[in-house]
Amino acid sequence: MLVTILTVLFVLICPLIILIVLMQDPKGGGLAGVLGGAGGTAAFGAKTADVVMKATVALGIVFFLLALALGLNLREPTAAIRTDLGREAPAQAPAPVDDVPPPVTETPDAPVGPQEQ
Repeated sequence: MLVTILTVLFVLICPLIILIVLMQDPKGGGLAGVLGGAGGTAAFGAKTADVVMKATVALGIVFFLLALALGLNLREPTAAIRTDLGREAPAQAPAPVDDVPPPVTETPDAPVGPQEQ
């Protein structure tokens, strides 16, 4: 249940962080330049760059924390790994030598050219 909620939140945060990063760079002609006209500040106000930057940082932190939480909840239990460390791998018997066919040394002659009949 917890993994499902975290996964849904993670999937919702991903497009939001993509959009906010696209809106972040008004000088380079990012999405904010397209939406806001001259640098993105006219349509959204003078403090748009600060708000976009704070939203980017906040979404980045949420993205990181969700990724960390998902990684910790989806990992394999380490107890099973620790119990196998003390055991040795079972020895495998070598393949019997008598069952190996002898190598082929001669090849049958193949016709070189067209044969007439």
